[in-house]
Amino acid sequence: KSGYAREEGQDFAIGYTAPYAPYVEWGTSRMRPRSYLRTAWIMTKGNMSGIVKRVIARYIEEAKG
Repeated sequence: KSGYAREEGQDFAIGYTAPYAPYVEWGTSRMRPRSYLRTAWIMTKGNMSGIVKRVIARYIEEAKG
């Protein structure tokens, strides 16, 4: 529930605000990792160039007015 995705200037940020989020993502000595961000990155990195191209195209269109 603490996950967020937001624009930050010309970049964007994705993360969690919960203080325990790193423990869930990476695990501990007593808990296996339940990664969400790393899994999402692995699933989308093959499409990343297409995503970046679409974002750039959107910004260019917005700049044209």
